[in-house]
Amino acid sequence: MDSNTQRQEILADYIADMRELLDTTERLLMNAEQHFAGAGIGKDLLNEIFRSFHTIKGTSGFLELTTIVRVAHQAEALLDHARSGVLKFEREMGDELMAVCDMIRRLIDVVEETGSDKGHEDAADSIVAKLKGLLPENLAPAPEKNQKWGLFEPLPPPPVVSSITSEMLSHFKTSAGERIQNVLIELKNWPENPDGAAETSLNILTGLAENCALLEFPAMNRLFTACSALLASPAAAAGEITIPVSAALEKALSDLESLPGEDRFADAAAQMEKRIAAEHGGGHAAVHDVKQDVTQDPAHDPHEAAANAWPEESGQHAERQDIRIATSKLDIMMNLVGELVIAESLVTHHKDLQGIVSADYFATARQLEKIVRHMQEVALSMRMVPLTTVFQRMTRLTRDLSRKSGKLAVLHIEGEETEVDKTIAERIADPLVHIMRNCVDHGLETPEERRAAGKDETGSIMLRAGQSGGEVHISVQDDGHGLNRKKILARAREKGLIDGSGDDMPDEAVWELIFLPGFTTAEKVTDISGRGVGMDVVRKNVALLNGRVDVRSQPSKGTQFVLRIPLTLAIIEGLVARIGSVHFAIPTTDIFKSIQYSSLNFTTLDRGDRAAEINGQFFPVITLGDLLNMPGAHETIDEKSIVVQVGQGAKSVGIIVDELLGNQSIVVKPLTGLVKNSQGVSGCTILGDGSVALIVDVGYLVNMISYGTAKNQDVSDSRARIAI
Repeated sequence: MDSNTQRQEILADYIADMRELLDTTERLLMNAEQHFAGAGIGKDLLNEIFRSFHTIKGTSGFLELTTIVRVAHQAEALLDHARSGVLKFEREMGDELMAVCDMIRRLIDVVEETGSDKGHEDAADSIVAKLKGLLPENLAPAPEKNQKWGLFEPLPPPPVVSSITSEMLSHFKTSAGERIQNVLIELKNWPENPDGAAETSLNILTGLAENCALLEFPAMNRLFTACSALLASPAAAAGEITIPVSAALEKALSDLESLPGEDRFADAAAQMEKRIAAEHGGGHAAVHDVKQDVTQDPAHDPHEAAANAWPEESGQHAERQDIRIATSKLDIMMNLVGELVIAESLVTHHKDLQGIVSADYFATARQLEKIVRHMQEVALSMRMVPLTTVFQRMTRLTRDLSRKSGKLAVLHIEGEETEVDKTIAERIADPLVHIMRNCVDHGLETPEERRAAGKDETGSIMLRAGQSGGEVHISVQDDGHGLNRKKILARAREKGLIDGSGDDMPDEAVWELIFLPGFTTAEKVTDISGRGVGMDVVRKNVALLNGRVDVRSQPSKGTQFVLRIPLTLAIIEGLVARIGSVHFAIPTTDIFKSIQYSSLNFTTLDRGDRAAEINGQFFPVITLGDLLNMPGAHETIDEKSIVVQVGQGAKSVGIIVDELLGNQSIVVKPLTGLVKNSQGVSGCTILGDGSVALIVDVGYLVNMISYGTAKNQDVSDSRARIAI
């Protein structure tokens, strides 16, 4: 593997790790903000935040991403002053540290695109200046320029000691000598009591590293840091590392008299660092983890940190329980499994085999089908990820929206462990962002309005997820004033979106108006909302996921948006039907019922549409061949015809079909070529006999036919002509 390829692989791991770490850091910062008005920030929480920025800095330094290092270093230095009690962690510091996370996240995106973080020094200078502005004037600024950042970069000191008196130096030499001797004693006792010797040694070396950082002895700091990391490594359990560490410490003991000169310690530190790299196979991430926990936080248990940072060993390095796989490889595997499912169906249902009467054949065919289905389930499960990351981003968004709007809002989360296909998890974030914006800006009242209404001045938003059958339901509910029916209808009349007053429209139809392009009830445009694009984006993006959006609202109690989305886009359950010579697959999650055509009562609506009646409720009935301008898909209406009632939410339509061929798992294939952007059809699949079935886009049909949404639309212009 050439060096460029190796760096690209390291960068890919780095980018993934940093994004996860930034998500964690933001959660810690938001947790810290909850304590502003109380007893203050706990030391453990401050230490966690500090270690996060230190890890970002150290790992970025290893890759020579100097802009990220500068920003993270200044944040780390600020937090170190807060840890030492010199500064108080308050709202302004929290805001600036959030801005640091945003800045680093943008730089990570740049690194992903270009492999470097260069070209953004001005933005870094600006945020570094803001962080320095939070420091009292009598505190020395953290060093940053002309400093070499590397894998074993030492901890920046707390209040900097600018000069060392002879008395201080003499005391340090005596104290350091005694501590080094104690470590050497523990190393001799290592075989008899490895756990106790490790804990004592790591505690002593931690203190020495901290003192070296305070007194500005960077080479000694590096040496003691490296010794700590080696003693925390898997090889130390067998006692293999104690000999070179003992030798390095004995030499350090004899070299103490050379202080304040550090040349001898620099050579020893370099040797120990090389040994660490060799012990860990040249990797860098785990060394950073060990170093940050062992040497940076005296309050943290170094032995416990070491145990968490290094994998356990039985004989040799422990086998990893997980590996990182590129999403593209999972996509390829999912496609191959889909092809295998189709091929298995083609073989077992081949017409030449239908006349065979053989118990062995049928047993083998069933076993093959069982294995293929199991492979399909495993392949699907490998793509499933929890919604945790997406939901936690909404917490940060709620915080920012609350600040911008001047409203008080808190987000509650339930069901974040719910798993969906990775593609869905990535695509659902944007619709959720727009819904959250709508909840805060339009749904929740100001603190004054809430107090006047007898509510808590802090608004509540509940984000909840759960599985139901083959769908995941994501609900966003606020406790605001609810949708304003009169205001929505007034704006709809103003824009000519409805005929008449609309007073006779049911609530469900009125709520649907907010999803129309350009529709907004906002009096003015803000940087949060008001342009009339948010809810339109929600409906379109959810439809692309073969999902739907339901809205419920009660005056003075709030509004609820429910997103119903399939767990995966690769395979769905569908009802196969024949219309003329064309086969269609209708997602079973969208089917209400199927009824014999001859048993229905029909009427003609005002617009000339045909409608069927069931239990006093009417729903429009359509012929897909005419609606989609599809030659060959013209049903023969007789006593054998069937109406399949499909819908989303409270809206439904009936599709006339000639024959129902049964339910089956459908491997979804995208449309290509001239029919790629066809409306009313979301994809296709290959049936067991080798024929093609088009997958009906029920959401499109319902929205096109339902009351009010088709007004001012020329449907014929948007239809694609599909030849089968």
